[in-house]
Amino acid sequence: MGIYFKIKRDELTTNLNFKYFNLYLTYTNIKSSLFSTKKQQQINSGILFNIFDKWKLDLSGIMDLQHDNRLLESRIGLLYDGGCTKWEISYNNSNPLTETEKNTSINFNFIIKFL
Repeated sequence: MGIYFKIKRDELTTNLNFKYFNLYLTYTNIKSSLFSTKKQQQINSGILFNIFDKWKLDLSGIMDLQHDNRLLESRIGLLYDGGCTKWEISYNNSNPLTETEKNTSINFNFIIKFL
């Protein structure tokens, strides 16, 4: 009797960091998951702009390569990192494979660091 492990997810990520912006791209190959046995291939890409000293603008999206290059999620967010406090407001548009209708949300996150 033995214990066997199977790799069910492969991921490849690249980041390009410049003075005023950062680009990122991730390719994900999911062979199966806890919720589905269907194979999924996704591209997650985005750009993060440094607009002021502590302010950033984030544009990102996730595309499913298995289902006619369907855009699963897109978002735009404004981030502030003041050291002890961080906050972000974002507009998200999701179009999951498991649902027939698109979902739109506006999120606000606030973090306080205690030293």
